[in-house]
Amino acid sequence: MANQDQSQQVIFVGAGCTVNFINDKYPATVIEIVGHKKRRVKVQVDSTKVEAGVAIFSPNPKGEVYDFTIRRNGRWYVRGSGPGIYLTFGTRCLYWAPEI
Repeated sequence: MANQDQSQQVIFVGAGCTVNFINDKYPATVIEIVGHKKRRVKVQVDSTKVEAGVAIFSPNPKGEVYDFTIRRNGRWYVRGSGPGIYLTFGTRCLYWAPEI
């Protein structure tokens, strides 16, 4: 999915997604689609609970909110920033890179 053009994904309020930092990944949920062209979304980081070795993600009303816009290359980046933080749709993922 990482190489798939993200502009072709079906995006809706409540859709699962992943906020990708340089090394870390956080599960999130689309909470708002801005504008009629759907070129801007707001997502909120989910809560994560692990039960029997399985991660369970759920919406977190107190989670951090990020504002993303789609770029010409089809990728979603934090509004007003470069490619350091990007968004992928379709799955939720949690990963913390080990400290070096």
